[in-house]
Amino acid sequence: MKKSFIHIFLLTAVLFLWGCEYTAFEAEALPEVSEEVSFANDVEPIFNDAGCTDCHNGGQSPDLTTGNAYNSLTGNAEYIDLNSDNNIYNVAAPENSHYKNYTAEQAALVQAWLEQGAPNN
Repeated sequence: MKKSFIHIFLLTAVLFLWGCEYTAFEAEALPEVSEEVSFANDVEPIFNDAGCTDCHNGGQSPDLTTGNAYNSLTGNAEYIDLNSDNNIYNVAAPENSHYKNYTAEQAALVQAWLEQGAPNN
């Protein structure tokens, strides 16, 4: 009786697992940004909207609060290094981000701003 139960259990488990389908996660393609991106008007508001400033409000680096974000980001190559992939976009890329409100559109704006040389505009 005990052996039969084990066999039935194993058969059920095998059939259950065999019926599962694995679909690999694909990162969402970023929309194209063709216009000039303004840090003050386009990028800085993202930090509030995406919830970044919940933690990065002066108590945790970088300080992403309005008026402080640009200097905090550009003063450290850990966040803005235009010559490498080591920048804030890759740190907070949507597929890696713990910010649930950070959208692909916002990520595209940050990436475009970096590609435009990360100006303070």
